[in-house]
Amino acid sequence: MTSKNFPLFITIILLLVATGGVIIKYHESLSRTVKQEQAQTSEEKPILSWKETDFDWGKIPQNKIAEHSFVIKNTGSLPLEISKIRTSCACTTAELLLDNQTKVLPSSIPPNSGAVIKVLFDPEKMNSHGDTKRAVRVETNDPLTPFLIFNLQAYVE
Repeated sequence: MTSKNFPLFITIILLLVATGGVIIKYHESLSRTVKQEQAQTSEEKPILSWKETDFDWGKIPQNKIAEHSFVIKNTGSLPLEISKIRTSCACTTAELLLDNQTKVLPSSIPPNSGAVIKVLFDPEKMNSHGDTKRAVRVETNDPLTPFLIFNLQAYVE
């Protein structure tokens, strides 16, 4: 190979490597899409269902702990695993209740069964005043809803 052809050779090699990378990424993307479509069409899966994701306590005094319970249900045919529950602030706590019992995570909700995400908001803990918004994130094994966010708000007097 002559020194004149060397830059052309390097360019061809680089094009082949780049094309290979594009093909690999396309294949990975296509594989993810197929898996998502299979999860959507498969009848054997957990399905997270809920009635509400937003709640407003209205006006509350700073020294009052506010509480709200979000009802969730597994309408699928496999157990729904609740792997994590996270809150947006240390002034907010949340727990999973099954049959009025607090469950340690991870925990499963059987098919066609319900549970409660009980949320407590303590405005005094972080010296909250005025319009206040908090969130609770629930992580699941539902292929279509891997997480759900509950939004809460209050006006702290």
